[in-house]
Amino acid sequence: MNDPRLGRLISLVALYFLILVSAPGPLPKPILPPVLALAPLLIAITVIDLERMQIPNWANAAVALLGLWFVSVAARDWLATHAIAALIVGGGLWFASEALFRLRGSDMLGLGDVKFIAAATVWIGVDGLPTLLLYASLTGVVLTMLTRKRFGDAVPFGPFLAASLWAAVLFGPVL
Repeated sequence: MNDPRLGRLISLVALYFLILVSAPGPLPKPILPPVLALAPLLIAITVIDLERMQIPNWANAAVALLGLWFVSVAARDWLATHAIAALIVGGGLWFASEALFRLRGSDMLGLGDVKFIAAATVWIGVDGLPTLLLYASLTGVVLTMLTRKRFGDAVPFGPFLAASLWAAVLFGPVL
């Protein structure tokens, strides 16, 4: 049983648990089910993206659906706003990704990442996007430097986005 994936999985579960227990105060009961359902989904996204460099459509759809459930119990009046914002953010990021691809000839941001950010917008709204992107970018840069990746090497962004969504949901926006 020397499978390195098992060690990664255990580390991820521990990380998500530590972030959960460090959340300020107990989570209100109505939002607890969608929040707890999100954790294993984010862990699965992380593992899949690390292994395949892609985030499956089913996973992004599940994040979005759980986000709709979360917003419907946490802030029902914001449900339509969050859903429309997710569509606009997803469309805007797709356009930017496509433009960069046409200019540079290579993907700078995968469509799985674009769809994940759109799905995350359902959870945190536009107000939470700067926090999500700041957390994901900073952790991505630091961990990439620590693992001594060469400039130009492909690095999966999904794990950083997933952990950042978890932190943004539990702690709220910081920017």
